[in-house]
Order: sequence, then structure tokens, then C-alpha cells
Amino acid sequence: MSVFNYLVTYPNFPPTANNINYPPYKPATYGAEMADKTLCGDHVQYAGIHYDTHNLYGWFESEVTAGALREATGLREWALSRSTYVGSGRWVAHWLGDNTSRYAQP
Repeated sequence: MSVFNYLVTYPNFPPTANNINYPPYKPATYGAEMADKTLCGDHVQYAGIHYDTHNLYGWFESEVTAGALREATGLREWALSRSTYVGSGRWVAHWLGDNTSRYAQP
């Protein structure tokens, strides 16, 4: 089963109407629902509800990647990640993406 099929057939979709799935603000998303292309915010996981742990994935992966690089090379590790969280700088550098500035140069 593909990830797309899993998300489409997820039993908690459409999301339960609450402040987690429908907060008073709505950031830019791909679809009409905040849960489009991801789990519902109130989905319960090992580390807590998805709303609180969504951005922790990169943090968990950062520590493991740094340890694996150090073990494999025997040298100081260096890794670059787009998915970071507070404290990730201990293990990886944060890439801000393909940002551009559009302002007049003096």
C-alpha cells in the first residue's frame, strides 16, 4: 500500500471538528484541510499527538544521522537538513531552502 493510499483511506478523515484540526488560524496548505497530505492533527502517536510532534521527525533523524556519520567515518560529522527543530543544531546544519530576495538594490 502506498503512502498516498494510506492517507486517503485513513479512518480519521475527514478530521474531527476541534481546535487542533481546525485552529483559529489556517496556514497555507496544499488543500482545504490542514490534514491534506499528512495525518490529522489529533492523531495519537508514540511521542504524543501529531500536532505536537509533526516537526520532531527531523530532530529525531538528525541525532541518528550524526551518530551514523561519526561511526562510519571516524571523523567529526557534518550534515545539512531542511527538517529541523529547536536543538537540531547540535547535530545538523539547517538549510533554509531556495529562498530569494526581491528588493531593489541601491
